[in-house]
Amino acid sequence: MKWRLLDRNGDPVSDPGSVVGLTSTRHDCDTGCPLDTLEMAAAAGDSGLQYLGDGYWPYNWKTPKSYAGQCRTMTLELSDGSTHMAEFQFK
Repeated sequence: MKWRLLDRNGDPVSDPGSVVGLTSTRHDCDTGCPLDTLEMAAAAGDSGLQYLGDGYWPYNWKTPKSYAGQCRTMTLELSDGSTHMAEFQFK
């Protein structure tokens, strides 16, 4: 996953404290309704959250084999209280 954080003036955000959490929740692929409890998104090896500069943040999400056939929502929570979500369907 990769995203870009900018402040209200359009300046890049480089503070790692701006990312409060990354979580994953399984949801029904047809209805989008949550099916199970929230879990922390596990990083791949030692490559978790990094800062690349100019507001770009990659996160190498290690997804378990058990996600096969599932639909999941990844939620990024920021220190300003905002949340951003992306939905994935695993083959």
